[in-house]
Amino acid sequence: MIEETEYPLSHLILLRGLMRSKRHWGDFPLEVQSRLPNLKVLSVELPGIGEEAHVRSPFQLFGIAQFVHEKILCEAPGGRVGVLGVSLGGMVALELMGAHPNFYKKAMLVNTSSALSSKTKRLRWQVWKDVLAVALETNKVRREHKVIPHLVNGAEGQKRMAESWERVAKEFQYHPLTPVAQLRAASGFLPSESLKESKEILLIRSMGDLFVDPSCSELMSRIFSWALHDHPWAGHDLAWDDPAWLLNEIEAFFS
Repeated sequence: MIEETEYPLSHLILLRGLMRSKRHWGDFPLEVQSRLPNLKVLSVELPGIGEEAHVRSPFQLFGIAQFVHEKILCEAPGGRVGVLGVSLGGMVALELMGAHPNFYKKAMLVNTSSALSSKTKRLRWQVWKDVLAVALETNKVRREHKVIPHLVNGAEGQKRMAESWERVAKEFQYHPLTPVAQLRAASGFLPSESLKESKEILLIRSMGDLFVDPSCSELMSRIFSWALHDHPWAGHDLAWDDPAWLLNEIEAFFS
């Protein structure tokens, strides 16, 4: 069981999910920073993605987390760090919390999952065919446009995401082994037993998530006794679908 930690935090780290770069946040990190002026908000790349496309991603989540930790150490050597992770980024956040409990003090996990849930829940079976079609699409811009309806439910969110991600797509790079490495790392992930009953972990799930079944967060909440907050209609990428709602949750949790 994790005891409540000392405050205030010094930094908040933002981690994206599967095959997403920090540029896929859009302006969201700036909006988070405006809500939390007393923290330094940083978006960090996972290995093999975006600015780290030259790096070969580890095939284990611990290796991915350690890569991220080394990057964070350069910015926040004293610790007192909070982490906001989306999907795969949420798994990395939990791995960081388990491996370095005196360094990482709080974690918010948005639409994440673990090996506690079946494969057909972690990636909903209804989208497998569409995901394969996206993977086979060679045009970078068309690829992004195909995936957006599976991530965002609201028309306004889809429009804003499309405009932003079209710009990102033209320059987006990743190591060729990254898709396989990330999927392999995520497939066997289980949170550390030391994190059970922690009051410093908050699960956020979108009830309209078409990508990851919301039951994945519910199962983790039940088994590990973590708090769980629901958004009633948003899709997988909540930061694009209803950023105002998520910003309120972030401000309340990390302030």
